[in-house]
Amino acid sequence: MKTKHFKHASLLLMLLLCMGISQSAFADTFDFEIGRYQYKINGDGNSVTLVKYRLEPKENSPQNITVSETVGYNGNNYTVTALGDDAFNYFMSTKTITLPNSITAIGARAFANCEYLTSVNVPDGLTSIGIGAFSDCQSLRSCELPSAITEIPESLFLGAGLESFTVQNTVTSIGEKAFQYCAFQSIEISNSVTSIGDYAFSGSYLQNVEIPALVTELVYAAFEGCSSLKSVVFHNTMETLSPEIFYDCRSLTSVTLPSTLTELPMGSFGNCVKLEAIEIPASVTSIGNSAFYNCKALTTINFPDGLTDIGGRAFYECYELEKLEFPDALKTIGDGAFTYCYKFAGELVFPNSVTTIGTAAFNNCGITSVHLGRNVKEIGANAFVQNSAITKVTCTRERPASIQDNTFDNSVYSNAQLIIPKGTTSMYIVATGWMKFDKIVESEEDNPEPVRGDLNGDGKVNVSDVTTLVNIILGVEK
Repeated sequence: MKTKHFKHASLLLMLLLCMGISQSAFADTFDFEIGRYQYKINGDGNSVTLVKYRLEPKENSPQNITVSETVGYNGNNYTVTALGDDAFNYFMSTKTITLPNSITAIGARAFANCEYLTSVNVPDGLTSIGIGAFSDCQSLRSCELPSAITEIPESLFLGAGLESFTVQNTVTSIGEKAFQYCAFQSIEISNSVTSIGDYAFSGSYLQNVEIPALVTELVYAAFEGCSSLKSVVFHNTMETLSPEIFYDCRSLTSVTLPSTLTELPMGSFGNCVKLEAIEIPASVTSIGNSAFYNCKALTTINFPDGLTDIGGRAFYECYELEKLEFPDALKTIGDGAFTYCYKFAGELVFPNSVTTIGTAAFNNCGITSVHLGRNVKEIGANAFVQNSAITKVTCTRERPASIQDNTFDNSVYSNAQLIIPKGTTSMYIVATGWMKFDKIVESEEDNPEPVRGDLNGDGKVNVSDVTTLVNIILGVEK
């Protein structure tokens, strides 16, 4: 019985403590209230922060709000210099808010979710503004920030109804989701900007974008889902883009990339269904996974001479891609890289530099013949299935590359001619996959003599052989 009473007493004490903490916390949120405006005295003792405008339960917010520049309390006059976090958050009925010039700081989400807010004057003396201050202000058509603002914070105008916006030439960074889902069709990004955050313009209605010369950081999916975006011009010297930077930009037709670019990362232009052509800079050495996934209108692609890697699904479902010419530096082609490139027709030639062709890499293309370079070591399952038009497969490697029984269609195994180097029949007729070919013919040409010093098998002695030698010493290559 005592135990039961003790438990009840303990619960009551905890409840009282929680109530005390709650009441104390509430009391600390403001120091005094004048006409529903709640203020907290700042550390200088001469100014105050407008913490909140108090609404009664279920009461609609005023349509028009004017914040006073000074307030008096207990015989003292205070200057209103700041708006607190969430000061007018969810004031759904408010249309205009007038701020005094004395305001220098606006807190996080101060005007967030003011669905019908059409006008708010931002004082010239403002030096600080919090994250999401104007987020989901769907009726706000314009807003100009003063020159003292150097960083546009996270989610500042997320979901706002802005029709236009100019980034001042004092701004150096645009934060994560700063303009996500905004309604504007154009924006002028000043040359002072050096970084653009994750999803900064994602889902907005931008039609044209120019990336300034000083931008060195363009983070994840900055323009993802901009369905109206038609053209992009880079004026900078970036070496890499962010993953999915223009993913699902379904109206994109024109892109000018930085000449210094070395990589096109994952999903860079995935689902850009109207992109017909793009000039990949000569400096690019890697095309990432799904970089051009589902670019249904893409007809031509230039592969830079120094390209070494093409990622998985890089050109998956590029239905209109008609021509594939691989550079001599290419080493790996990822899984599903060119699956469903229906329009491609003709001979597919792999240079001697290629070592790996991934699973389903060329599934369902229009290939009529395959020429494999002498350094191809591994070809994945289904790499060339659904290519029943293949009539000839030429292997220049004496030791058969590793393939699967289903690397080619059964009809290709039955009908196509497999041409192999002289004197290698005994190896091919017992090798997995290759033994399934009914027509195995040795080439009439002599096998080329190896070039002294050619370690990577491309038939030349150059800098890449030094890289191969280093990799062999390190155990990276065999």
